[in-house]
Amino acid sequence: MADWFVLSTHARGERRAAYELGRQAFTTYLPLRAAEGAEKLRLRDAPLFPGYIFAQPHESGRWVAMRSTLGVRTVLLLGDEPARLSGAVVEAIQAREALDGLIHLHPDPEPVACPYSPGDAIVIEHLGRIIEGVFRAQRGARAKIILSMLGRPVVAEADIAQLRARRPTP
Repeated sequence: MADWFVLSTHARGERRAAYELGRQAFTTYLPLRAAEGAEKLRLRDAPLFPGYIFAQPHESGRWVAMRSTLGVRTVLLLGDEPARLSGAVVEAIQAREALDGLIHLHPDPEPVACPYSPGDAIVIEHLGRIIEGVFRAQRGARAKIILSMLGRPVVAEADIAQLRARRPTP
């Protein structure tokens, strides 16, 4: 297992640094995690360690060229030499990658039985008050609900076990 160096990159420059180092025949590793997009409708990837990538030096031990590579801010040093990270640490990170090549920090929880469908009227007790709402979606043991608070709709999350079906008023 070869050791790795940790390189600090310019802001949002991890991919650029990895690309430019690869052009110089350095072996690099940029661990990516699954992240929700800004519109929260699709998943995208983001660096697991923002501002950092891992790189291995050439067999000659030449690492000074890494510092002047586009996208690289600096090589983390321990004294005058690069700090070395054990290959076992990098392999442990790589072992966490899913089939899509991403590290999923918060995998979807196991679904639980839910008696509600989107649009169902529900009530929830909070701080001794009964609040009416509408069931929106389920995620594991949690539910997204829309509550009416101060005359405005508010999206909230609650445990499914806290919800009750709203009885129709006679």
